[in-house]
Formats: sequence, C-alpha cells, structure tokens
Amino acid sequence: MPVVGGYKGRMLFVDLGKKKAVKKALKKEFARKFIGGRGFGAKILYDNVGPRTDPLDPHNLLIMATGPLTGTAAPGSKMSIISKSPATGGYADSSIGGVLGPAMKFAEYDAIVVRGRSRTPTYISVNDGAVEFRDASGFWGKTCSEAEDGIKKEIGGTKAAVATIGPAGEKLVVFACITHRGGRQAGRCGLGAVMGSKKLKAVAVEGDEKIELAHSEAFIKTVKEARRLLVGNPSAFQKYGTAEHVLVSNELGSLPTKNYTTGAFEEAQAISGERMFEEIVAGSRGCFGCPVACSKISSIKDGPYKCDSVEGPEYETIAMLGSNCGVGDIRTIAEANLLCDELGLDTISTGNLVAFAMECYERGIVTKDDTGGLDLRFGNEEAYLTLIERIGSREGFGQTLAQGVKKAAQKIGKGSGRFAMHTKGLEWSGYECRAALGQALAYAVVDRGADHNRIWCTDFFTRPDKSSPRTAAELAFKHQCSRSACDLLGVCRFVSYQISFDYYAQMLSEATGWQTSTEDIMRTSEMVFNLTRAYNMREGFTRKDDSVPDRCFDEPVPSGPTKGSRLSRNQFAQALERFYEISGWDKATGSPLRSKLKEMGIERGSRTRR
Repeated sequence: MPVVGGYKGRMLFVDLGKKKAVKKALKKEFARKFIGGRGFGAKILYDNVGPRTDPLDPHNLLIMATGPLTGTAAPGSKMSIISKSPATGGYADSSIGGVLGPAMKFAEYDAIVVRGRSRTPTYISVNDGAVEFRDASGFWGKTCSEAEDGIKKEIGGTKAAVATIGPAGEKLVVFACITHRGGRQAGRCGLGAVMGSKKLKAVAVEGDEKIELAHSEAFIKTVKEARRLLVGNPSAFQKYGTAEHVLVSNELGSLPTKNYTTGAFEEAQAISGERMFEEIVAGSRGCFGCPVACSKISSIKDGPYKCDSVEGPEYETIAMLGSNCGVGDIRTIAEANLLCDELGLDTISTGNLVAFAMECYERGIVTKDDTGGLDLRFGNEEAYLTLIERIGSREGFGQTLAQGVKKAAQKIGKGSGRFAMHTKGLEWSGYECRAALGQALAYAVVDRGADHNRIWCTDFFTRPDKSSPRTAAELAFKHQCSRSACDLLGVCRFVSYQISFDYYAQMLSEATGWQTSTEDIMRTSEMVFNLTRAYNMREGFTRKDDSVPDRCFDEPVPSGPTKGSRLSRNQFAQALERFYEISGWDKATGSPLRSKLKEMGIERGSRTRR
C-alpha cells in the first residue's frame, strides 16, 4: 500500500556489481519533507555520495526519482535523474518527460537508485515490481534508438519505457545524456557518462499498477480546470513549440550568436519556429498527460539531410547548434539534432563546444593540424556535423572537446579560457546576457552550473529596470524556487507557467491528503536548493565559482539591439551579495548558514557514507 496518495510507497536500490536489487519502503516523513523528484535525489545523494567519490566511480549513484504528481492526470508528467556530475564534479540533476516517469510509478516505484559497476554491459528490466539484470553486450555501441528498439523487442514489452545511452555515454563524454523515446533527454550535466561508467546501457520499466489518490474526484475536477486553461492559452507553445522563442530572443538581443560574441543573428528568420513549422514540422507530441504537446516532430522529405522523424529542434538546440555556430539552415540544425540524439549528446553543451572550437579556429588558436583537417569557420555545415560525430566517438580533436569546454580551454590554452562560456564547468545555454544582469546572476548561482531551467525570467531581458542589482537578485531567488518546485512535484515547468501554480498546490493536496499551499511548496523548494548548495560547498566549490566568463565584463556587444552592452563587475558583485543575503548564505564563503543546514537535518561539514 502507498505511504500516502500520489506515491507508490517503494524505492528500488540496485547494486550492479553484485547484481542485487532491494526494495525499501518510502517513509512518510521523508516524502512529506522532500516531496519527490529532485528533492528525494538531493537528499539521497548528499547522504551517500561525498567528496571522496569520483563521478565515474562505482560508488557514485544514479537516482531516478518521480514526484507525487508524476503519472497522474496532472498536466505534463516528468521525473528527475540525479547524480554527481562528471562535467562539474558537483551536484547534478536533469528532468525528463515522455512516459518514463509514469511507467516507473506503474511499475511500483517512486525511485530507482543504482550504484556499482557491472563487469559487462547490462540493462535493467523492471516489470510490475520484478527486477531482472540482462546482458546488453549486443546493444553496446548501438545508437540510442537502435538500443531502445532492440531492448523492447527482446523483452517483448512494447509498452515498456526505456532510457538508454548512446556511444557518447559509453565513451564517457562528460556531457553525454540519457535518451528516452528517441527525442526526450535528461540532457544536462553528463548523466549519460555516469550510466556508461557503470556499464549500464539502459533501464526499461513497465507495469499496470494504478496510482491511488486521497481525493480522486476533487483532483480530477482541478485537473480539468487546469487543462481547460492550458488549451485556451495561445502562449503555451502549442503551435511552434519552444522554437517560437527564436525570433523573440533575437529581437531582444539575447540569441547567442557565434559563440556569444553577440546576441542577434542575421539569419534568425531562417531558423525560426515559424520557418521550421512551414518547412519541416510534421506533427506534435506531448508528454504523459499534457494537452499542450509542445514537442514538434520534424520530417525532411528530400535533400542531403532527409529523415523520417526527429523530435525538435527545440529552442535551445536551435540557439546552440544554429545561431551560436553561425548555421542558418533549419534542416542542417535538425540533422545535427538527430545526430546528437542518436549519439547521446546534450545539444546545448555540444553547440557550445562546437562554437568555442569555431572561434578558436577563426582566431588562429587552433589550425587544421589540430582539428584533423576540419575547416571550422562559423557556418561551415559539413565540418560542424563531422565534428559532432568526432566528439561522440572521442576521435581526434573530438577527444579534446569531449572533456567539456572548461577542460578543453585549459588544454588548448593561448587565452581561449576567456571565451569558454561556462560556469562551474557546465556550458552556458541559449541566452546571451550582457544586457541582462539577472540572467547573468542566474547562470552564476545555479547549483548544477550555468543553466536557464533553474532561473529564467523574460523580465531580465525586456525591462531594464528589472536588472538593478537588488531587483535582479530578488527575481532570481523567486524563480529558482518556483521553477525548481516543478521538479519536486514531477511536472513540467513550461506547463506550470501557463496557469497559476496554485492549481498544482491544490492537486498535491488532493492527491496526498495533505493540506499544502503554494508557499509550503516554495519553502521546500528553497530548502532543497540549499541542500544542493551545501553539497557543492562540501565538494570544494567556493564563492569564486559563482561567476561568469570575462567576456561578459570586458567585451561590449558589437551589434544588434543590445549593442554596446556589457556587465558591470560592481553591479554583478552587488547582485550576488544580495542573492546571498536573501538565500541565507554566508556572504564571505557562499555557504548556507547554520540555520539553513539545521532545517535540512545536516550540520556544517558533515561527512558522508560511501
């Protein structure tokens, strides 16, 4: 029986080295305190994976955790995958949609925790609670879709939800991702490399267990009202998907172009969501329970990049593999998207690395002798596709880039670190922000490294008055709580932003029987953010890691709507200090204050089991 409505009441702990799986009860107190998803994962990681553990060591954990609304009728089911990042050496998580999270719940588990390393390639099959370790030798080296199709055929489970890694994860590319249904990824932080280090090719789950709810009739009534609002909301990415933001971002001067040298791309129209819809979109796909269906399925009927189906490209992919690399053809971007999906590469980090390599090439820092003969000028489509393949296989110059932009810059040297766009070792995502102090602050303070999914607010770009140091910090704090809250509940943040979050608080109350408000959820989200912060500080991160590249301060934007803009070091420092103050962090060290640690049930400097 479930511990409370919305949960299955069980977690599965797997040891790949011993080929053992143990079921443990989910304690009610634990569920109430951390809610689910990244909350569960952050606490389990903090308690079990400490500073002595290399991210690719067998003792690192891979934690797949759902939320109490995952797999219910609540719009937009998602789940979180949590680990220690091979990209940053710190806390990592990434959310993933599709049907993977719901399938885990239907298979009886709120979370699956994997440790150890198999001697030979393995995949885990979970069916209605039963666990089986299967030989994956025949799938090792296969692309993500080949592996998923083959595993489904082998287990005879056409309903199974499968999470796989591609060749990039097997070869431990530090920004390898985990892929599901061909186009849904836990993309950031190198979680695919963690799976690869464990010789774990895939996890397949299926089941028919129902999710019990405390007040099912009231829950369904709330869900229907939320869905009505979503379907009637024209701003919910229904027609163009997230790609509709390409032209908006370009007009604001925030579309990263040619390795963030500027924020406006002269060929933006050619890679826009509108152009994509006209030329290659063949349909839409939504995650479990979502009426928005923001994901676009593209098909290219002819030409050199002919393909039957690729999910996307999403905005971030278009920005990073398109404008940031100087590529102005949506079909080429779709091909690069598909290539990354099959190899198991994060499109954000890949686009960042390729653009960095292109700038190094154009500056003469690397030559054809370094690149294996590739002419890496911005916009050279053939060379950039070849480079992506070489990154995925760690071949030649791809071996250097496969380490991530921070380490690649360190190896290349010659001043390249100045335009290696990362924070804490995680590559920047799709926003140029020299004219948006708040977003620069967001990139600096996010727990998993530079990222928009924790803190992103259009006010940073559209309202100059919103970017005063004080207001920028306050908005950043507000958004890191609200956006991270979705990862606790197991729902999509895109969906939550189209309706009042109060609907989700009400759904949580009706699912669990708890009396829960939006404010209660936000406090929990803040607590979890402090927990991940404490984890990073224990790993050796300091206030100095809350930074942005020197380019942001030293180089004014040369063209476009934000021409002449650059960050002020003084204002950035003021915003950072104000963010620390609001968060309850020590201004000198950046560590959560003792009162914050006690709230989480930990003490400063507490050690961790291995």
